[in-house]
Amino acid sequence: MIGRALMLDEIAGRQAAALLVDGRLEELAVDPAEDTPLPGAIYRAVADRPVKGQGGIFVKLPQGASGFLRQISGVAPGQRLLVQVSGPAEAGKALPVTTRLLFKSRFAIITPDAPGLNISRRIKDEDLRTSLAAMAEAGMEGAGPRWG
Repeated sequence: MIGRALMLDEIAGRQAAALLVDGRLEELAVDPAEDTPLPGAIYRAVADRPVKGQGGIFVKLPQGASGFLRQISGVAPGQRLLVQVSGPAEAGKALPVTTRLLFKSRFAIITPDAPGLNISRRIKDEDLRTSLAAMAEAGMEGAGPRWG
């Protein structure tokens, strides 16, 4: 089979997606067994109550879950925030979250509201890195001063 194909199905009752390129499996994604938020998941949260002794604030996440945001400056109870799960939670503890969103892909890392264009360090080929940087700069041209 030549070309790209995206396959959607279920594996053991969980949704799954596979990307085939020229007949070879390129990517495979399977939903987790439970509704446990995985690191990297992004949620709309509502700031709940500050914990002054620990320098953070609890946030309410969808589906009754709670998160803990270490950044407390500029966050007031009741404020709506966009947060990303930054790691796994210990049993009985709130999920660690951050307001610094980070989108990772195979070739680049996108950091909204942060300056610069970030090409993955896994790419060792300098010609490919230069080509990707040029594409990123061309794509972000006119997006504002923060992308320089």
